[in-house]
Amino acid sequence: MLYATPRPVVMEVTREGVNRALDDGVALIAIVAEKGLGKTTAVAGWARGVESEGVWVSVREELSQRTAFWDHVFGLAEDATTTADAPIAGPAVDGSDVRRSVVRWALSVTRPFVLVVDGIDHLEDQAVADLGAVSDLSTGIRIVVISRQAVSLPPHTPTVGGEDLVFSEEETVEILRKAAHRTYPEGVARTIHREASGYPPVVSAVARDLMRWSVGGAVPPGAIARLVAENVERLLVAPLGGVLVSDLPMLRRIALLEHASVDEACEVTGAPADVVRAALDAAVQASLGHWRTEADASDALAARPGPRFVFSPAVARALAAPLRGNLVHSAALRLAATIRGSRGEVFDAITLAIDGRDFRAAVVLGSGSLVELITDHTDALLAQLSAIPMSELSKDPLVVLFLAVLHAQRPRGRLAMLALFAKADRLAGAGGGAKRPADRAVLLAVRSVALRLLGRSDRAASTARSAVESLDAASPHDAENLGLLRSLVLGQSALALFWSGDLAGARTLAVRTATTDGAPERARQHAWAKSTYIEAVWGDIVSARDHSKAAHALDRWPAEFFRVPGEVADALIAAEPLDNTTAVALLDGLGRRTATTEFWPVAVVVRAYLLVADRQAGDAVRVLSAALEDRSAAPVSGRARHIVVEALALAHLANGERALARAALRQTGGRQRASVASVLLMLASDEPDAAIAAVGEGLRTHDPSPRLEASFRLLRAAAANRQGYRIGAARDVSIVLDILASSGLRTPWALIPARDREGIERIAVETLGPDSTLVGELAAMPLLVPDVPSRPSLTTRERQVMIAVAAGRSNAEIASFLGVSINTVRKQRAGAYRKLGASTRDEALAIALERGVLDAADDDPRE
Repeated sequence: MLYATPRPVVMEVTREGVNRALDDGVALIAIVAEKGLGKTTAVAGWARGVESEGVWVSVREELSQRTAFWDHVFGLAEDATTTADAPIAGPAVDGSDVRRSVVRWALSVTRPFVLVVDGIDHLEDQAVADLGAVSDLSTGIRIVVISRQAVSLPPHTPTVGGEDLVFSEEETVEILRKAAHRTYPEGVARTIHREASGYPPVVSAVARDLMRWSVGGAVPPGAIARLVAENVERLLVAPLGGVLVSDLPMLRRIALLEHASVDEACEVTGAPADVVRAALDAAVQASLGHWRTEADASDALAARPGPRFVFSPAVARALAAPLRGNLVHSAALRLAATIRGSRGEVFDAITLAIDGRDFRAAVVLGSGSLVELITDHTDALLAQLSAIPMSELSKDPLVVLFLAVLHAQRPRGRLAMLALFAKADRLAGAGGGAKRPADRAVLLAVRSVALRLLGRSDRAASTARSAVESLDAASPHDAENLGLLRSLVLGQSALALFWSGDLAGARTLAVRTATTDGAPERARQHAWAKSTYIEAVWGDIVSARDHSKAAHALDRWPAEFFRVPGEVADALIAAEPLDNTTAVALLDGLGRRTATTEFWPVAVVVRAYLLVADRQAGDAVRVLSAALEDRSAAPVSGRARHIVVEALALAHLANGERALARAALRQTGGRQRASVASVLLMLASDEPDAAIAAVGEGLRTHDPSPRLEASFRLLRAAAANRQGYRIGAARDVSIVLDILASSGLRTPWALIPARDREGIERIAVETLGPDSTLVGELAAMPLLVPDVPSRPSLTTRERQVMIAVAAGRSNAEIASFLGVSINTVRKQRAGAYRKLGASTRDEALAIALERGVLDAADDDPRE
C-alpha cells in the first residue's frame, strides 16, 4: 500500500479497467476526468493493493508552488521508507534551482517506487514539467497523475479518460449491493446501468436513493427511470455561480449532437466560439461531460479533428429531451440532423429529422443507409419510420421496401410487410422508365425483392436479371456512387435467382457481391454468409467452408436477423459428414428467428435430416408438418415450399409410411415425378424401371448441382443394380465418387435405400479400394430409408368398405350403400383386416390411418 493513500469510501468498488491500465508499468500515466467520476477513488483502490514502495500526494493550495510541492514529495518519500535498508531521502530543495534538486533525486531512485499526484491541475506549470523529467530520467520511479482537465505532459503519455471510468454492469451491481447492504434482482442493476449509461455520479446517486425501497425487496414500477431522471436533473441545476443556468439553452442544442467539436457546437447554436467554449468548460465543472482530444479519442471519434466535447449519454438525453418533438425547436433539430448525417450517424440523424418534421430528409437519409440501419436499430427504427406519412415514403420505393423488411423481422408484422412489399412493387414499376442505368438497377432490384417475397419467384428472377444488366450498363462512376445499394442490387438478385431454381447464376452473383470493390466490411460479411448458404445448398461444401471462413473473419453482424443465412449454412456444412451436435446447436441458437426470414425452408429440412439420421423419423415428420402449417412464417416461393414437402415425403418413407409419402408428394402438383423423394418412393415400392426413367428426366430438367446429381445417380445405380445392370450402376457410382471427393459432399450416400446399400458400397470398394478414406466415411453415413417389407394393397372395394367402417356404418348399412349383400361386405372387411394385419375394428382403423388408406375418400363407393 502506498504511503498516505486515502482511506476507502462508502460504495467503493474495484475498477478492473483502471487497474489494468495502472498495472501496465509505464513510467507516467494520467487519469483525466471531470468531477464526480470517481477517479481519485479508483486510483486509491489500486494504490492500496500496490506492493512496491511509494507515496500519495494530494495537491492542496499550499502545495501548488513548485518549491513547496517538491519539498513535500521528498519528505513523504523519506517518511515512507524509514524502515527500509536504504531510505529514499530527497536533497534539500534549492529555491533558486529546483530542477537540479529534482534531477538528483530522480537519478538516485533505482528501485521500484510509485508516486501518485492527485490534483496535478493545481500545480504550477514548471512543477508539472518536472514530473515529466522525472519519468524520463529515473529507472525506478513510476508516476500516476490525477487531474480534472488536460495538463501539459510529455507527448504520447497514456491517458485514462472519463469514458474509461464509466461503470460496467458488474460494477453497477456491486455499487448497488454496497449502498443497500443487500442483493437486488439482477434486472434492477441492469436497468440502472442502462438508464444511467453507467455514468458514475448518476449510478451512485440512484443507488443511494434506492435504499428507501430496501425493505421488502420490491422496487416500484418505473422507479428506476424516475430516479435516473431526477438525479440527472440535479446535475443540470447544480449551482455554478449562475453561469450554467444562462448557458442551458445552448447546452441543450449541443446535446442533440451527443459529442461535438467547437465548430459543430457553433453551427448548431449560432453562438461565437469563445461563448461556446466557455459554456462547455462550465459543463465540465458540472460533471455533464468531458473534453476528448484527437490523440486520446475512442475509435468512433478518432477520425474527427479534436478536441471534442462528449456528453454522458444519460445527460445528453436529459438535456435534449425538452427540444425533441417540439416544433418550436424544429430548426435546431433539422440542423442537428444534418450534422449527424454528415458524420455517418444515420439512425440518430433520421430520428432528429423526424422530430423536426423534416420527413424528406429522413427518407433521403434512410435511402442511402438501408443495410447499416437494419443491423442495429430494427425496433427503434421501425417506430421512427412508421411516424413518416406514407405520402412522403411513397416518393421513394426503397424506403417503403426497407420498412417492409423491418416489419418482416417482427413476429406480428406479416400483413403490414406484405402490403408494403406490394406498394414498393407498384412504385418501383412506376419508376421503371428511369433514364440512368444505375437508378433503373435499384428500382428493378426493389421490384425483384417485392416479387420474391410475395411468392412470385419466376418473375422476381427475371426482374433481378434485368437489374443486374442495368447495373452493368451503368458508368463506373455511377455504379460506385451507389455505395451500399450496389451490394443490395447484387445480393438481392442472387437470392431471387436462388429461389427461382437458378442456383448456378445465384452462386456467381453471391461471390460477386462479396468481392465488390469498396463494399463496407459488414456488407461483405453478409454477402459471404449468403454465398456460404448458396454453396452449401448447391453442394460444394469445400467452397462453402472457405466462404464461411471469409464471413467469420470479418466483423459479425450485431443484428440477430443477419445471423440466419450464415448459421443455417454452417449447420448444413456440419452435416457433411454428420456432426449432429454442432448442427443442432447452431439451429437451436437461432430459435424462432429462422421462421421470420426466407431461409427457414432449408433450416427446417436440415433439422429433419438430423432427426431422421438419429432414428427419430416421427419427430422429423412433426417438425416438417408444423413448418408447412406455420402461417406466421415469412412467405416463400412455391419452389421453396416444395423443398419442405419433398423432405416430408422422405421423412414418411423413413418412418415406413409409403402411402403418406405419396400423399405428401401430391402437394407438389406435377413436379414430383422427377424429384429425389419421388424416385425413393418408386424404389420403396419396388419399381426400379420407373425410378431409372424418373432419374433420367430429373438430370435433364434440373439444375445440375453436385448435390442433386450425386443423389439422382446414386438412386439410379441402386435401381440398376437391383435389375442386374451392374455396368450401368458402376458407371453412376464412379461419377458420384468423383463428385463427392471434389465437393466434400457426403449426405447423398445416406439416401441409398437399406436394401441397396450393401451392393452400392461393394461397387465403391471395387472402384476405390478397401483402404480408401472416402469409402470409410461413406460407410459411416446413416441409413435414411429402411427396408420396409411390401404389404398387400387393398382393392378399391376393400378401401371403400374401410372408409365406411371409419364413418361408423354397420355391415347392413354398408351393404345397402354399396348395393351388395351383407356376406360380401363381411368377406371384403375380413380381407381388408387380414391385409392390414389387424384383428379388431379399432386396430384396423389405426393401421389404415397410419398408412393413408383412408386418404382416398373422394372415390365414389358405388363404382
